[in-house]
Amino acid sequence: MNDNHPILLGIDLGTTYSAMAYIDEYGDAKIISNSDNERITPSVVFFESPDNIIVGQNAKDETELTPEMVISFVKREMGKHKSQVRIEQLSDDLYSMPKPYTFFGKTYAPETISSIILKKLKNDAEKYFNGREINEAVITVPAYFNEAEKKATQDAGVQAGFKVLQVISEPTAAAISYGLETSRKNEKVFVFDLGGGTFDVTILDIIGHGDNKVMNIIDTDGDHHLGGKDWDDTIIQYACDLYAQKYSDAPRNDLEGFADLVIKAERMKKQLTEKEHARFNMNCNGNKLKVELTRAQFRDLAEDLMLNLENTCELVLDRNGIKWSDIDTILLVGGSTRMPMVREMLEHIAQREISDNLVQPDECVALGAAMRAMMLKLGNKADTSLYSKELLSKYHDGLTVNDILSKSIGIVAQRVDEGRKMAFIFNRQLHIPASKSQQFFTIVEGQTSVKLSVREGESKNPDNCRVLVEKDLVFNRPMPIQSPIEVTFSMDHSGLLNVKAIDLTDFREIEFEVERRDNMSKAEVQNATALVSLLNVE
Repeated sequence: MNDNHPILLGIDLGTTYSAMAYIDEYGDAKIISNSDNERITPSVVFFESPDNIIVGQNAKDETELTPEMVISFVKREMGKHKSQVRIEQLSDDLYSMPKPYTFFGKTYAPETISSIILKKLKNDAEKYFNGREINEAVITVPAYFNEAEKKATQDAGVQAGFKVLQVISEPTAAAISYGLETSRKNEKVFVFDLGGGTFDVTILDIIGHGDNKVMNIIDTDGDHHLGGKDWDDTIIQYACDLYAQKYSDAPRNDLEGFADLVIKAERMKKQLTEKEHARFNMNCNGNKLKVELTRAQFRDLAEDLMLNLENTCELVLDRNGIKWSDIDTILLVGGSTRMPMVREMLEHIAQREISDNLVQPDECVALGAAMRAMMLKLGNKADTSLYSKELLSKYHDGLTVNDILSKSIGIVAQRVDEGRKMAFIFNRQLHIPASKSQQFFTIVEGQTSVKLSVREGESKNPDNCRVLVEKDLVFNRPMPIQSPIEVTFSMDHSGLLNVKAIDLTDFREIEFEVERRDNMSKAEVQNATALVSLLNVE
């Protein structure tokens, strides 16, 4: 590797496993192995002591021994306040109490836990390149992550010591890794992305060929609380039911025994991908039970999950008036697409065979993120003398990506005749980045301030939309009724929001620092950044 060649990381920050990639000096995207010489790293964190935190396979191995000190699946908690994480649905209308990430007297926000994983990846990448400092990265998120969850991911990157060039959706990154390599001209692509904890489908057009391609994202949908873990949970529940029938006892009461069950359920899921039958011995509360499953039984247990996948696929197609016959290419992304039942379902509804060698399911997201990082770097007036001709021809003008907003964003407006309603500024499927201004008016004589409530969702009823920001705009003086206020929304290429307002009577401008309700403040991010830099992350 040429020492002058910039190293930019593409990071797939996964629910169960994470991966990282870079672009070499010849323009080829390559996976970076971690310090264990593995191409993927378990997204698991073990708090061994106040100053020593272990990430990866060694942390995952501790799940069975000290499960109370191990964190998994933190990605599902992104965007939540640190006091409201890990709330489990016990029944249709009953939830457990929150279980904060508290270790050795300190409570961590989800983004800080994610930053510890990112710090481990950063350290391993720098070791891979013989100590070279690496500071820039593109980090991926599920396409259906909301604005607060994207912001939390960006904050995690900052805390880990990165300049985050972009937060990009996983299906878009996967499509980039495919689109830059394909020689086909003008194709409509359906990306089916089922990871360890999230699920997305995205439809896009790749227009043109050679060095002048354009990728237009058409639509996306999904569920960031649906993934391979839920298939694990069906096995866990099946085993718990069998156990309860035999012993009239609850396996979950045995913390270590239940942690062992979780590991064995994931292993059984993978075994049923390779063979028709699998089994394991369950040990809880001093009792033993043999658990056996066939692939057909597993498919029956996961019937509701499979129906959710199928319905989402059909929804996003119908919403855009697209038929399966209009789709040229189906990309399978995410390790959970290896389950035979997933491919069988897709081939059934699409009425075709699906190739499994178009992209590497576990790696294409990181590879595409690295490609995107290079595109952004070259598009930002980088010193082109540092790059080879092959790299420049591929990434400088090779592919233009037009991404979209996955959820509508607007402001709560008080209508004199209609009451509170959502006034939408950005509608879902809008291409980003984007900026738009809208005028509002004071509604009482002598008004001294107005509350701006920025929300995200599709309902016209504000109560059904997620609060992103609530701020008071304080005027210079009491305002006459019907005084105009202009609010400008700016959405960057990561789908992150900035808001500013102008009092049009005296053109006083107030720039808002958009503090998300469910996220860390700027000061908290700075404090967490300092904390992560002091921790020994192995």
